[in-house]
Amino acid sequence: MEFFDGMAQKTKNLSEIMKLTAAVSSEKERQEKIYKELGETYYKVYGDRAESELIEMCAQIRESRETVETYEKEILALKGIAVCPACGYEVSVHFNFCNNCGHKMKEVKEEQPSVDELIQEGEKLREEEEILAEKEEEVTAEDRIVKEILEEETSAAKESVEEILAEEQQGEEPFEPAGAEEPFEPEMVTSTEEIQKPEAEEDFQGQEDPFVQEIQEAVSVSSEKTCKECGAHMEADQEFCIMCGTRYEEDKVEKEAEEEEEPQARICPNCGSIVKPGHLFCMECGMKQ
Repeated sequence: MEFFDGMAQKTKNLSEIMKLTAAVSSEKERQEKIYKELGETYYKVYGDRAESELIEMCAQIRESRETVETYEKEILALKGIAVCPACGYEVSVHFNFCNNCGHKMKEVKEEQPSVDELIQEGEKLREEEEILAEKEEEVTAEDRIVKEILEEETSAAKESVEEILAEEQQGEEPFEPAGAEEPFEPEMVTSTEEIQKPEAEEDFQGQEDPFVQEIQEAVSVSSEKTCKECGAHMEADQEFCIMCGTRYEEDKVEKEAEEEEEPQARICPNCGSIVKPGHLFCMECGMKQ
């Protein structure tokens, strides 16, 4: 119960706070309104003979009002509306009489410039255009001169840089990385034949030695498959010679050698079981083989 009572009291207090805040705001607005009315009353009564600091404030108000009136007149003129001097009613500029009180309106005449004024304005504009054209020509000439100077300086600087780079390239030796150098191995010259050997190698470079050619041919011939009986050439997959019909014996000899090398299984004389190659005793009866 105490909890709910506390909540009710807080809600009541919040409501009172809101009411009092609204009352305070209302009173402040009322004060501002009174201050405004007081200032306007003072300005109307004592505006012309105000003293001390109030003189400057009154002058500012007067100036502001005059500015507002000027702006309002300009707005009405742009809208094509005139104010009746008798009743203050807004009337169209095309009406000769006020449609509210019947007072005769002043004719609104647009002031048009005279011929002399137009001539003077044309001459003035022509002079200004000539002055602008002369200034543009001067600026263009200056820009052209500056551009030519910059181009000359740039070309001279470029030539000097190219000359410096060329001199540096002529003075420097070609750089070779240390890893690319081959180790120096001194060679002992024992005879004039060794001295003339590089020249001989250059003369016979590109020519094959006939002895080397013979060895290569012999190797190629020895690697070919030939019949052992008649010597005829045989293909690698042929087993019989097509000239004499003899069987190529190399494969047969190799197969026989492989068969001889392979161990054969034995039969136990006691029980007749097969004894695997490499076994000394029969696995069935235990008899030593």
